[in-house]
Amino acid sequence: MKREAQDTVQWFELDLPEVMHYRNEVLRKTHTSGKRIHQVASDLSSPEWVDKLTSAGLNTRESAVWVVEGLLMYLPQAGVSDLLKRVRGLAAPGSTICGDILNESHFSSPYTQPLLAVWKQWAAPPVSGYDHPEELLSASGFTAPCVKQLGADGTDYGVVGAEFLAFVAGNPRPQQGPDPMPRNLLFHAVV
Repeated sequence: MKREAQDTVQWFELDLPEVMHYRNEVLRKTHTSGKRIHQVASDLSSPEWVDKLTSAGLNTRESAVWVVEGLLMYLPQAGVSDLLKRVRGLAAPGSTICGDILNESHFSSPYTQPLLAVWKQWAAPPVSGYDHPEELLSASGFTAPCVKQLGADGTDYGVVGAEFLAFVAGNPRPQQGPDPMPRNLLFHAVV
């Protein structure tokens, strides 16, 4: 976060209590803190997080950026829909939501089975994906959804290699119907 914004931006972190505890240990060791960081330990698959977040100071009349990175794939589809609708209910006009989501082929593709096996060993396997999250975002009350595959259209962010970029370029995401290729999709939408 830029130094100029540190006195005006409020940062709310929501996560499971055990994850929050681990994060605090790491931050304490690195002496990273901020007076406007609000940590809210809660299970985001339960509706209780809404009251905890507003009690921690979230102003639902001010626009916000909601980041749901590395989360939605761990919730069942009904849980994803519930979470997005709750975020939409809290989000003021001008707010943005962004994050990532797996597509459905991630669960059946032979390319992803080794990764899924590792996640299963970690007791944190993903459970849901969407081929067309634009529909999910629109149904949850967000507008102008934009979805891109990691590595497509300038979304490599310097973290993916040339071989992956060539693969993505040769296998564009279908605009309708099922998608046979496993993909990690990045999205954003507005209120």
